[in-house]
Amino acid sequence: MRKRFSGTKIRLLLAALMLLPALVKAQKGVSKTWTLNEVLEVAEANNWQIQKSTQEVLSQKAEYRSTLASFLPRINLSETVTHTNDPLAAFGIKLQQEIVNQSDFNPEWLNDPEEITDFNLGVLVEQPLINPDAFAGRKAVSHKLEASKHKAAHLKYYIRYAVKQSYYAIQLAQSKQQVLEEALKHAKENHRIARDNQDQGYVNKADVMAANVRVLDLQTKIEEAHNDVVSAGQMLAFLLGMDIDEEIVPEEELSKVFLTTDASEFDLQNRSDVMAMSSGVNARNKMVTMQKMKFVPRLNAFGGYNFHGDELTGFDADSWVVGARLQWTLFSGNKNLASVKKAKANAQLAEIRKSEYVDKGRMELDNARRKLNVAENSLSASQLAEQHMEEALRIRMDRYKEGLERTSDLLAAEAAYSQKQLERLNALYNYNKAVFYLEYLMEAE
Repeated sequence: MRKRFSGTKIRLLLAALMLLPALVKAQKGVSKTWTLNEVLEVAEANNWQIQKSTQEVLSQKAEYRSTLASFLPRINLSETVTHTNDPLAAFGIKLQQEIVNQSDFNPEWLNDPEEITDFNLGVLVEQPLINPDAFAGRKAVSHKLEASKHKAAHLKYYIRYAVKQSYYAIQLAQSKQQVLEEALKHAKENHRIARDNQDQGYVNKADVMAANVRVLDLQTKIEEAHNDVVSAGQMLAFLLGMDIDEEIVPEEELSKVFLTTDASEFDLQNRSDVMAMSSGVNARNKMVTMQKMKFVPRLNAFGGYNFHGDELTGFDADSWVVGARLQWTLFSGNKNLASVKKAKANAQLAEIRKSEYVDKGRMELDNARRKLNVAENSLSASQLAEQHMEEALRIRMDRYKEGLERTSDLLAAEAAYSQKQLERLNALYNYNKAVFYLEYLMEAE
């Protein structure tokens, strides 16, 4: 009995192993559905441009940290070995090693000394005290860091806009495909009815051929719509930093979105990209100050401690030195003055570019508001036209069934209705895209 039970378990296990590939394949065939919030979160974490901008900010932070050299000391540790018979150097080494005696002043020993070796372990400390140009340069770099942060923040809003646009583009293509598939179903039915009527002598061959052409045309358009679904999906996957072959299926269907921010109360000066331009202007102005401060003297302190001996680990003698250095470049061949003029020109250029950018931003914002109104009116008109064409198709369909309408008229009405459906979907997508673009310009969530 035990052997039979064990054999049964083995057979069940083998059967499960044989079914495992099929189960895995079935699981792979199931596509995950994505909400808009989910794709936005993934894009913010994995988008290539966002990752690059993050590294640019980190690079700018590292540059800003490097400016601490204007305040912090510089410490150098060195080990130097010298072997010489040079008279002056040999006598100096003896002094440093504190081994000079009376016989060393013998002219013969002074003029022709023996070879001598010196091991010198030294510590040198340099401490900046007053460096006005370096202080101004550090402030300029801090403004550059602020500008990079603002640019990174504005880029995230742009990526959000691009992701929304691609996400809704998939919905649009899928909705178009559904409309065309429904139209194809009716077209095939019309083709069947036309053939039956031809057999009964009610319609001629031309009507049957026209019905068949309509079927073929819709099949081609369905393939185009499917290609649009794939292309939009690949673009969205690219924006998410994912494999472009990974299918992304929107969880929601294409629907109208609403603008939740009052565009008339938006202040363009508070937008991240404009604030980045302002930080850039401030950085340029600080560069002017830095160039001017090069006319001011610098003051730095230094100190050193040295050990000397005739062996690597020997510390037979030691000495120290401290001091301060005041350095003032009174004239540099007109170089400093030219640098000041160049920095002023660059600062003025940055100010002009900012003013131009702000004016262009206001123009884009006003244009986006107008486009949103146009898109909304177009959506309303397309919805009404679709309703009218649907009613017209219903009437022609009833008359066709009673033999009161020609096949060509029915096909034309059916094609017109499908076209109005597609136009309404395009108008809805264009309206949503206009909302997304206005939200991007106002940096609204």
